[in-house]
Amino acid sequence: MAKKKMTKKPAARAKTAKKVVKKKAAKKVVKKVVKPAKKKPVVKKVAAKKKIVVKKKVVAKKPAPGGAVAGALAVLKQFVAAAERKDERGMKACLTKASLKSGNFSSASPEGATYAFGKARVEADAVVIPVRASAPGAGAMELPCRMVQEGGKWKFDLAGTMDTLMQPMLDQMVSAVGEAFEGLGKAVSEGLASAFGESDEEKGARRALDVERVETEAEEEPAQTDAARNDELFASAVASFQSAEDAWKMQLDMALGHATSMYVDYDSLNGRYELLQPFIHQALSGALGAVSMVGFDPQWQRLIREVRRVWIRRADDGVPTSATVNGDELIMRVNIDQEGPPPVMEVADAIKAALMMTSAEQEELAELSRAEESADAADVYQRAQAIVGQLKEAMLDAGMWPGDKPAGEIEVKGAFGSENMSFAQWLAWVLIPRVEAIVEERGAFPSESNVAAYAVRELDGVSGGQEVVGVLAQLDELVNGAGTRG
Repeated sequence: MAKKKMTKKPAARAKTAKKVVKKKAAKKVVKKVVKPAKKKPVVKKVAAKKKIVVKKKVVAKKPAPGGAVAGALAVLKQFVAAAERKDERGMKACLTKASLKSGNFSSASPEGATYAFGKARVEADAVVIPVRASAPGAGAMELPCRMVQEGGKWKFDLAGTMDTLMQPMLDQMVSAVGEAFEGLGKAVSEGLASAFGESDEEKGARRALDVERVETEAEEEPAQTDAARNDELFASAVASFQSAEDAWKMQLDMALGHATSMYVDYDSLNGRYELLQPFIHQALSGALGAVSMVGFDPQWQRLIREVRRVWIRRADDGVPTSATVNGDELIMRVNIDQEGPPPVMEVADAIKAALMMTSAEQEELAELSRAEESADAADVYQRAQAIVGQLKEAMLDAGMWPGDKPAGEIEVKGAFGSENMSFAQWLAWVLIPRVEAIVEERGAFPSESNVAAYAVRELDGVSGGQEVVGVLAQLDELVNGAGTRG
C-alpha cells in the first residue's frame, strides 16, 4: 500500500511542476513581444525627421556653383532660342511666375538679332549672365540677365534684370536733373522689357513705382521765375537731356532693327522751363516706350521698321496725342497736359493708326507724291524720248510701225486725222516726229494732250492696240504735267 502512494505522489508533483513552468514561460514571451512594439514607433519618428531636415538643407541652401551656372545658362539659352523662333509657349516656360500671372505675354526677338553670352557670376540669390544683344544696323546692348530658382527650377527674372540694368543710369540722371529723368528710366525699362517680354502685371507694378519715385524724389523748383532765370534753367536742362540722347537712340535702334535718326523737338516747348519735366516724363518716355512696344510686336514689325527718322514733339495745348507716318519718317505729338505714368499705350495706338493709314490710303498718297517729285526732278525731255521709244515698240508689235507713208503731202485736218492717212499713220508720221522735234530742240510741249482717249476708240479691237493706248496715256500725262509747270 505504501509503495502505491509513493508512486502516485511524485507523478502528481511532476505534472504540477510542468504546468507552472509553462505558465511562466508564456509570460516571458508576452513581455518580449510587447516591449519592442513600444520602442519601434519612437525610433521611426526620429529617423524620418532627421532625413527631411537634412534633405532641405542640401538642396535649397547649398547648390553647387558649377551646376548652378550650367543650369541657369541652359534655361536662358532656351528662352533666347524660343524668342528667335517666335515660340511664345517656349518663352513662357522659361519666365518667373510673376511674368505669367496676367496670361498676356507676347513678344519675339527682333529679326536678325544676335546674342552673345558672357561669363556668368553667382550671387547670393541668383546667377547673373551678361548677354550682349545686337540687331542688324543697330547698336548693341549688354543685358545682365538674372536667373533665379523657382520651384526647384531655373527661371529668367525679367523684372530683376531690368532693375539691375537701369539703376546706374537712373542714379546718374536723377543727380543731374532730378525727377525729369525718372519717366525716361521707366520708358527705357519698358522698351527693353518688350524686347524680352514682360507681363501686364509687371508693367503696372513698375509704372506705379515710377509715379511714386517722381512724387517722393522730385526736387522742388519755384513755380514762377523771371525771364532770365527761366532761360538759364531751360538751356541747362536741355543740354543735360541732349547728352543722354545716344542712350535713347540706342533703344530706338533695337526696337526698329536698324540705325535711326532721332529728333527731340525742344522748340515745341517754346522755351518754357516748367514744361520740360512733363515733356520728358510724358512725351519722351511715352514715345520711347510706344516705339519699343510696336517695334517688337510681330504684327506691326514690317510696317514700323520702314521708319528711319523719329520725331518727338509736344502736342499743342488741348490737342490730343497723335502720330504721322510720312515715308520713312515717324512724327509723334504727345499731349503732356496730364498726370500719372507716361502714356505709352496711347502713343502706341496713335502709331498703329498712322501705320494702318500708311498700309492703305497713305501708300497710295505716297505713290502719287513720289510720282510728282519724280516728274519735277527728272528731265522731261529724256522721259519724252523714252516714251517715244516705247511707242515705236508697241506699234511694231501691233503691226503699225513704221507703216506706209501717206500718199501725197502730209496735211493734218483736225487734231488727229487727215483725209489721206489712217490714225496709225498719223501716229507714225505726225505725232512721233513732232515729239522728237520738241525733244531735239528743247522746245515747249502743247498745253494739253488727250491722244490716249482718241486712241481708245480708233484702236478698239485691234490686236496690240491696248498696249499702244497705254503708252499714249504716259505721253498725255507727261505733256499735261509739263504744260502745268510751264
